[in-house]
Amino acid sequence: YYPGDCNVLTEWAPGKTYPVQCDFSVMISPEQFKRFVVPEMDAIGQYLDYFYWHLDGPDEIKHLDTILSKDYVKVVQWVPVAGKPDALYWIDLLKKIQDAGKSIMCYCDNYDNAIAISEILKPEGLWIRYAKSA
Repeated sequence: YYPGDCNVLTEWAPGKTYPVQCDFSVMISPEQFKRFVVPEMDAIGQYLDYFYWHLDGPDEIKHLDTILSKDYVKVVQWVPVAGKPDALYWIDLLKKIQDAGKSIMCYCDNYDNAIAISEILKPEGLWIRYAKSA
């Protein structure tokens, strides 16, 4: 028996977990994010043991400092969105997430980029998905 939880993306955690997101946040200011999104995050954060935030593209980066300030956020899943470079291009963003004490989920389009990221970032809490582009 292995207690824990799997979410829709099949990541396992030793407690309740789920990828939390608000894609609408790309259309609102950081102040509006704090007013309308953070209260919901706080409520979900009280329920989940392993809360992770799905950071969906460059237009959502403006909310990263608020997201990183929440102790209940354990992981940030960085998805650069279609047409944008893979995780290696965003290495400074990934370092910022790691420096805030959060784990990272990120995606690479090629093997060399995945290896480069694994050599730049700390291995603890680092999840890299490598999927060769067609």
